[in-house]
Amino acid sequence: MLPGIAPVMTGPSGHALESDAIAISISGNSPFIRVYEFGASGFGALYSNPTSLLSSTSRPRFTNKQDVVFAASNTTPWISAYQWSSDTGFGTRYANPASLPGANANTVAVSPNDDVIVLGLSASPWIAAYEWNSATGFGARYSAPSSSPGSNVRSICFSPAGDFVFVTLSSSPFVAVYEWNGATGFGARVSNPSVLPAGEGRDISINKDASAIAVAHLNSPAISVYEWSPSGFGTKYANPATLPAGNNCTGVCFSPNGDCIFVANTSSPFVTAYPWSPSGFGTKYANPATLPAGQGNTVGINRAGDAVIVGHLTAPFVTAYPWSPSGFGTKYANPATALPANSNTPALAFN
Repeated sequence: MLPGIAPVMTGPSGHALESDAIAISISGNSPFIRVYEFGASGFGALYSNPTSLLSSTSRPRFTNKQDVVFAASNTTPWISAYQWSSDTGFGTRYANPASLPGANANTVAVSPNDDVIVLGLSASPWIAAYEWNSATGFGARYSAPSSSPGSNVRSICFSPAGDFVFVTLSSSPFVAVYEWNGATGFGARVSNPSVLPAGEGRDISINKDASAIAVAHLNSPAISVYEWSPSGFGTKYANPATLPAGNNCTGVCFSPNGDCIFVANTSSPFVTAYPWSPSGFGTKYANPATLPAGQGNTVGINRAGDAVIVGHLTAPFVTAYPWSPSGFGTKYANPATALPANSNTPALAFN
């Protein structure tokens, strides 16, 4: 899911909660993160900036309970955490972890139980994991995996059960998976898929029943999807009949119910959607009538599954569409308070 898209949450009745907030990174411009209300009419009010500002470009992620927002960044302390409330927005900034990551953090993922965060780093050991408690903040740092990722970790996601950590890499094999145990941390590294992604892995997403793993990568076919089970990678699915334009994808996510795959393209139309089933890709959906304004950097879908958000390189830097079984709807109006720069990692959370 995005880097940066939080898993689906439901209320006490089991139904999807109805309104969202969307956190969007800002490249090279303070405050480096903005959070907007987001609902049935699209973008709403802008939340106030945090009192203690970030010092560099962020890659945000909310906890699944929506009580904390994390920001991975490319200057020390490399990871920041804030209390979050849908009523009041940013709260107190948590103390930094006792053992800092020590390198640029490309991405952050949160375990399904909100008790672990994992960072993808730009230098050895390439990955860092911490205990997390929303009452007390960062806990102990876990030991690095015995089999190093070996290159930049671009994106991370947990399996729905929290028993595996999936990462994409800047160098071959471009994807790696580790067993995970909350008590002991990283376990064995899973064997690579028999057919590797064709280039640098940029994003990764797992479907709701953990039966398929999608990797967005550079070089044709730009999107590779594999069967997945607790035994590891299975057969790679056949490529879609219509490949993503430009042969490079930088973002990917499954819909909450697992019946669609969305990718962010570096070339027009900049976002592409496909039906998905246990048989693999279906016929590509029609492009949105109004395309994003430039290179797609990331893509996400809200937890209700009825809005698709694209972060892109050109103003207005973020574009959102209604989504239904018929495909893309009419583009939502841009945020009333515009982003000042390129957005490269949206993250969604429900109020």
